[in-house]
Amino acid sequence: MSMIRQAKVEDASVLCRLLHQLKYTSKLTQVEQALSDNDKDSNSGVYVYEHLNKVVGFISVLRFFYFPVMSNK
Repeated sequence: MSMIRQAKVEDASVLCRLLHQLKYTSKLTQVEQALSDNDKDSNSGVYVYEHLNKVVGFISVLRFFYFPVMSNK
């Protein structure tokens, strides 16, 4: 089964490994802290993709309000 879910601090080691594959030099403690801080911020999120109960991908999302005002003249 596959699913997308919000990342947890427990996912830090696998996220660190995925970040290293992308050539980021993040330390495990940095990723753990970022995930912990993320729980307190409602304007951002980190989501993981699980396939067969293994995290195989992730995405970081920054939410902001964007609604262009258009007039119908």
